[in-house]
Amino acid sequence: LLSPEQYLEFVEIPIKSSVLIGMVRVEQMGAPTKELSKAEAQARILFPGTEGNALQLAQRTKAATTKTTLTSKLYRGAAPVTDEVLEDNITKERFQTMVRDLAGKAVKRDMEDIAINGDTSSADPTLALQDGYIKLITTNLVAAGGIRLSKTTLRDMDLLMPDAFRRDPSEMRFLTSHKAAVWYRDSI
Repeated sequence: LLSPEQYLEFVEIPIKSSVLIGMVRVEQMGAPTKELSKAEAQARILFPGTEGNALQLAQRTKAATTKTTLTSKLYRGAAPVTDEVLEDNITKERFQTMVRDLAGKAVKRDMEDIAINGDTSSADPTLALQDGYIKLITTNLVAAGGIRLSKTTLRDMDLLMPDAFRRDPSEMRFLTSHKAAVWYRDSI
């Protein structure tokens, strides 16, 4: 069992070392659910103005407001080590830290897998606990038809993306599997 200080250090391992988890907003929850408010201006907000005159009512952009409810899911993990192993290891005091860090990396791997491949209809009980990104994405899909990743597929994805998300290309990321990246590099 980890002390509260060790627990906080352990939780930081998957969050800080994960490419995917590092890209998403991480919320600490003090209860099983948490409601988050979201507001964004979806339409043009700037119009030509005249000094001393307010904007016409038709020119005023109302912010779109929505709420999202986060619901926690319970996962458990264990990395049991026998007393004999603890006593006989050559790293002595550092061994417990090493086991904690290795377990943290395994948790990171599993969290990314669940975030991507989670599916409540999965035969895998871990993946079946919640839906992941692949299952949750329902709009702006490019059906590649099982072909390998290529510049044509990436072009089609870019063209399908709504303009609101294309404003800052430096913020865009393409996430793919290692094998797909190899095939893509080979194609160019």
